[in-house]
Amino acid sequence: MIFRLHVAWMLFVSYQGFSQNGWEIIRTDITDGIHDIEFVNDTCGFLYTYGTGTIFRTSNGGMSWFKNFQSDSLYFEQMQFFSSGLGWICGEGGKFLRTTNCGLSWSDLSLRSDEGKLLLYGMYFMNDTIGYLSGATVINRKMAPILFKTLNGGTTWTRVYKDLLSRLTHIPHVRAIHIPHP
Repeated sequence: MIFRLHVAWMLFVSYQGFSQNGWEIIRTDITDGIHDIEFVNDTCGFLYTYGTGTIFRTSNGGMSWFKNFQSDSLYFEQMQFFSSGLGWICGEGGKFLRTTNCGLSWSDLSLRSDEGKLLLYGMYFMNDTIGYLSGATVINRKMAPILFKTLNGGTTWTRVYKDLLSRLTHIPHVRAIHIPHP
């Protein structure tokens, strides 16, 4: 059974520092399903719609949203921001974007794979330079899990482990990842 949450015409924002009290319904003109939302601070926030390659940005705490980035029919999967305005988003086709100015501009640092189509599902940055991406390459209609690490904020990536037992769809907030040598 597929569960779809239709929030295309409303977005919930809190009056009290994003606490669970005092929610307000804010109507938007966003017509596609909202997949994820994240705020950098009290005013600057982002959301993306699923399967459209569209990122929306707010600079007034979610009262209004404008289209910030568009990439045809792309499936974004995860985003993460730091309070400095540094942020990343990843998704289908190895798409990986970075912003250093709270989304005013985005750098395309997408990953490529010679083995097959690259799908990025999970992402976690420990700080502004060290981060991990999880996903899979699609080879002959089969998914081969993959994990990458960066030491420079996502400019370059190194494959740290190729033969994972299963596909990682989310990387939890951790202090360290230990990969044993086979």
